[in-house]
Amino acid sequence: MILEQAMVLWNLEIKSKSHKLALSCDAKYRHAVPGQFVTLHLADRCNVLLRRPFSIHRVFEAKPNQWAIEILYKVVGPFTRALTLISEGHAVSLMGPLGNGFHVPVEATTVYLAAGGVGVAPMRFFVEDWLARGREARDVVLFLGGRTREDILCEADFRKLHVEVVVTTDDGSYGDQCLLTTPLEERVQRKPPDILLACGPKGMLACVAGIASRYGVSCQVSLETMMACGMGVCLGCALPDAATPTTMLHACMDGPVVEAGRVAW
Repeated sequence: MILEQAMVLWNLEIKSKSHKLALSCDAKYRHAVPGQFVTLHLADRCNVLLRRPFSIHRVFEAKPNQWAIEILYKVVGPFTRALTLISEGHAVSLMGPLGNGFHVPVEATTVYLAAGGVGVAPMRFFVEDWLARGREARDVVLFLGGRTREDILCEADFRKLHVEVVVTTDDGSYGDQCLLTTPLEERVQRKPPDILLACGPKGMLACVAGIASRYGVSCQVSLETMMACGMGVCLGCALPDAATPTTMLHACMDGPVVEAGRVAW
């Protein structure tokens, strides 16, 4: 884990209320795992006391020997509103990489990704890492869902990587009008993947976990929950453990990526 002052390389609005923020970072981030996260603090730029967590969207070499990360965020409160005002050349407090990421067995050849809204953030990192390991884009299918067209993020990025993308919206403003779990279950039933990875709202994750259980598919979920410290100290990100009712999982330390069957949905 590294705590540093990271320089902003860009802070771009990609859709209404959705942004991509690139930050310079320590070279050790090149060993980060898809699904891990960072926390940011804006010091005197925002009156929010605690650090805020964000999935790592990308890790890349901005210049020779200059590493950077990109995060995807949506404006939902005072911290993210303040974050939109941070411009290129300014510094923010960056801590990471934190938590446990996705673990796909080397023998896995087919992967389905399920992403709801900003839950698509760790999936870009996963696909780029998958390809960097010499795997094939045709072996990955992304099921991308949102309430409306404005909630469908980064679709073009995945298509440029030659990944099949299945898009759904609740209101039918783009893609098929249904929950992403509908085409996901149809595909799983027809052609089960070796592993299913998911990130998004809790209700969506519970449904994805149910699909995986019904068809005997291995499934890992990235838990979206508020984390204050990111290091297991505050215990604010606790979730019930399915194995033991009296035991709690802590998303920042046990996760954010966990086996779907570990969570008492």
